[in-house]
Amino acid sequence: MPQVLGIDLGTGSTAAAMCSLDEPGAPPAPLPVVPTVLGLPTDGSVHVGRRGSGPHATGFVERIGDPVPQLVGGRRFLPQDLAATLVGWLVDRATERAGPLARVAVTHPGDWGPYRRGLLASALADNGVDDVLLLPAPSAAAALVSAPGPLVVGELGCGHARATVLAPGDRVPLGHARSPEPLVPLLDDALAALVLAEAAP
Repeated sequence: MPQVLGIDLGTGSTAAAMCSLDEPGAPPAPLPVVPTVLGLPTDGSVHVGRRGSGPHATGFVERIGDPVPQLVGGRRFLPQDLAATLVGWLVDRATERAGPLARVAVTHPGDWGPYRRGLLASALADNGVDDVLLLPAPSAAAALVSAPGPLVVGELGCGHARATVLAPGDRVPLGHARSPEPLVPLLDDALAALVLAEAAP
């Protein structure tokens, strides 16, 4: 039964799910959500989703396209290689569960151009994940929405807030906006203040 694996590569956490090509109407089978963190001990091992007490890498998805390597525990890593390591780990978990996969799709921020997509695709191929479909996250989110005209998709993740305008029909991104600073800490503070104000003493 051929399976397709979809991976939403996020700044703070990464989600994945599988669906069968033989059962197009069946709900997808999710894999556990993992933090977008790689523990990188000096012995060369990799611990996905765990900071641990040793060196660890975070924020590498946002840094894809930056030519300056990320320094982790005295070693240098390109951010796209770190992202490919996380994706490869998820592909391995899915393969262990369902056997060889028919296709792998990975989302990326809607404002990425060919350069960043190319870096990630090359790193994935070097990590053994070939013929991957790279899909803008707003387009993937809009796939379940039926609307005749343009669509605006807002993203509130762990980092910057984003808004993307998608074209009618093929839902290709037409334009993007991104907050100059990460908004999540501000939203967290506002939500905490609201809860405290409304809660009983």
